[in-house]
Amino acid sequence: LWIHFSAVYVFSAFVCYLLYFENNYIASKRIDYFYSSKPQPHHFTVLVRAIPASSESSFSETVEDFFTKYYPSSYLSHYVVHRTSKLQRLISDADKLYKRLVHIKTRKHTQKQFGRTGFLGLFGPKVDLLDHYEKKLEGLEDDVRVEQSSLAGKEVSAAYVSFKSRFSAATIFHIQQGVNPTEWVTEPAPEPHDVHWPFFSASFMKRWISNLVVVVACIGLTVLFLIPVAIVQGLTNLDQLETWFPFLTSILNIAIISQVITGYLPSLILKLFLKLVPPVMITLSSIQGYFALSQIEKSACTKVLWFTIWNIFFANVLSGTALYQVNVFLEPKKIPSILAVAVPGQQPGKGLGGV
Repeated sequence: LWIHFSAVYVFSAFVCYLLYFENNYIASKRIDYFYSSKPQPHHFTVLVRAIPASSESSFSETVEDFFTKYYPSSYLSHYVVHRTSKLQRLISDADKLYKRLVHIKTRKHTQKQFGRTGFLGLFGPKVDLLDHYEKKLEGLEDDVRVEQSSLAGKEVSAAYVSFKSRFSAATIFHIQQGVNPTEWVTEPAPEPHDVHWPFFSASFMKRWISNLVVVVACIGLTVLFLIPVAIVQGLTNLDQLETWFPFLTSILNIAIISQVITGYLPSLILKLFLKLVPPVMITLSSIQGYFALSQIEKSACTKVLWFTIWNIFFANVLSGTALYQVNVFLEPKKIPSILAVAVPGQQPGKGLGGV
């Protein structure tokens, strides 16, 4: 027994040493890259959210007054985020029309330039497509100009604030800016290609509700996934399968069928269901209130990790041998001993091993 304990301690200490060494190595690489790379704008910039609204001034004026007052020596400039969803939609429509015009102009002259303007080109009046799309594109260009001129009145309660040094930006990010912790919230500015725009205008309560909904959805998905896990565990245990479905006894006694059911089918079912998990987690993370795509990916990876730990390990094991020992839930002290018996009892290549 003491030999086993000593081996476990030695192995754990060696793993901790490797993790410590690897962490220092990665940290040194990150620091070297940081010092060797050219300064980027987002290194000097902080994203400020939940800017308090004022009836006497705009968000831009409020931000300038606040940072000029409290950080006069380090404050450089700011840019207030505007609500541009309609403008982006107009630009997208104009881009599609432009591509259609280019496609029509590159056709051979022998082909017809006429078509219908309705659904799928099957309905509506027949018009000259080139003239029709040119007029429509001109109308969209006018709408874009009008929308651009009205952006000044569509500020949201978020702004990018730039400072004269990276140290100032880092310091301000770690300091609470107001008495109310839900106002003047600061965080590192995401890189330009990493920005996720939908939640810039969201209030603290909206983000909190979104986060709660996502947590409940993840728990619901985890519970629902117990169904295929239980089915897989039933397939890996022919004795249980014969007990539940006695009429399958004669079929299960055939060697090839039993080998396919217990060896190949469980792993295939789990892998097919697991393929659906990452896209679902990314979708849930995207509505959780994050402002950077990298934050969404990190959150989705964390969700998938916990989902896998629970459903592919604990649920997989407990749905097998340990599931029938109901007293495990009444006596938590027995959980380690039951897991110690149940985990080795799972056949390799099936259930957890197959994944």
